[in-house]
Amino acid sequence: MRAIPSEGYGQSAAMQRQQQAVPMSGPADLPRSRPEPTDLFAPTQRPDEPVTAGADFGPGPGSEALPMSPDVMAQADPIEAELRRLYMEFPSEDLRELIEDLD
Repeated sequence: MRAIPSEGYGQSAAMQRQQQAVPMSGPADLPRSRPEPTDLFAPTQRPDEPVTAGADFGPGPGSEALPMSPDVMAQADPIEAELRRLYMEFPSEDLRELIEDLD
């Protein structure tokens, strides 16, 4: 609550009553804990995924497997967006071909 200098008699008390009537917003709800960073020298968590996954060369899925930004996702066909989401979770040649056919 803040006391504001006023020009007229009683305006400061009125302003304080108005401030008490409306609760102040608190800090935004932030995540309580952040995930621990992965050790640079830790063994891979995806042993079956090629290093070139996500690149448009080499083995593995190409850039079509990368997640789309929310702006692009909002404009995308919902079926295509769902196929891309599934492909990110369960990469397979069949899903990749379906996505390519939609493009």
